[in-house]
Amino acid sequence: MMRILPLFCLSAVLVLAGCGGEGGSSLSRSRESLTGWVESGFTAKAANTGMERFTALSQPALGRDGGSEPGGGGEPSGPSFDDFLGLWAVTEWTESRMTTSYFLDEALTQPAGSARSEWLVDEAESAGTSSLEITAGPVAGYTLSSEYRFNNETFSGSYSSRSSHPVYGQSADAGVWNADGSGSYESSWSGPDGTYRHAGRWEADGSWTSTSSDGDGFRLELSGSADGSGTGRLTGPDPLLPAEIRWDADGRGTIRWADGSQTEFSWFGIAGDPGSDGGGDGGGDGGGTVGSPPGP
Repeated sequence: MMRILPLFCLSAVLVLAGCGGEGGSSLSRSRESLTGWVESGFTAKAANTGMERFTALSQPALGRDGGSEPGGGGEPSGPSFDDFLGLWAVTEWTESRMTTSYFLDEALTQPAGSARSEWLVDEAESAGTSSLEITAGPVAGYTLSSEYRFNNETFSGSYSSRSSHPVYGQSADAGVWNADGSGSYESSWSGPDGTYRHAGRWEADGSWTSTSSDGDGFRLELSGSADGSGTGRLTGPDPLLPAEIRWDADGRGTIRWADGSQTEFSWFGIAGDPGSDGGGDGGGDGGGTVGSPPGP
């Protein structure tokens, strides 16, 4: 049975994964950080294309101790500590609903928020909604709401999610999958280090386009062909830009910087087989080699 995940939005995850720059105060960025920008564009596309996003949304997560799998209902789970929220949690569930109450203390005497998910699954359609509100503790003020709907016969559907976190900022995500195999998505994030936006579209034949941008004037445009190859361009207020990007059907490509140097990559698995792990040995000259995604 499908459940919806009260997850911090994809856009914020992408920023935290390495496309957020280096503190947000200086427009000029390192080669590694700029390469992370390129990676983030591919990551956004991979996370939204086809079933990947729906699969992520449909996992149970309100009971983070792993022992509160919904079923026919039953007694509330015993108190468990949620490391992400820094709170104690008790979960109750039925066939179509999961509710978690959060507390500051293990004795469950000081309420700190709640979360609720509801879902519906039949032969024709899967749908669900989820909400989270934390009122006390380390992440007091954290809120999230999300919903999804998926037609199991036409393989079409949509999702949306919004969140506000006291540390990470605000994020929003939305996307659709069409019955013909095409779709589109948009993710945005605004936080202490700036604002970011990812948007894109893919077609039934496998071709796709995407754009990523931030409030400092950096912009990434990518265009993939049906055979898996593609081109892109990264622009912005940095001496290494503009940079031209090319990759082949196997996902092996080159970022050619404005100074004539280049960085070769082989970790954008979605450029070729969407199911590949994106691994490769890399190799390059002038700008160095990137064999795996850089950190923040």
